[in-house]
Amino acid sequence: MPTLFDRCQCPHWGQAVAGKIVFRYTDHDEVLHAGDACYGAPGHLPLIFAGTEIVEFSPTAEPNRTMEVVGRIVAGAQSWPPTPAPV
Repeated sequence: MPTLFDRCQCPHWGQAVAGKIVFRYTDHDEVLHAGDACYGAPGHLPLIFAGTEIVEFSPTAEPNRTMEVVGRIVAGAQSWPPTPAPV
């Protein structure tokens, strides 16, 4: 079962057109603002703020696998809080 702590294993190249993006790694954060070119190395946790626009170039297969995990996380979050087990 995926968790909220799973990290994207896909590399991303692009440019922040508007807003703010943070690529969070286990040992540091990379903060990007409008106009910045970006590279998200495998192992990042992306934080994309409201109003952000990105032009992104990524391999096809890796993001599809990542989005499958994101979909499962979102589906699990929609059932929060979990139903308690019967006593």
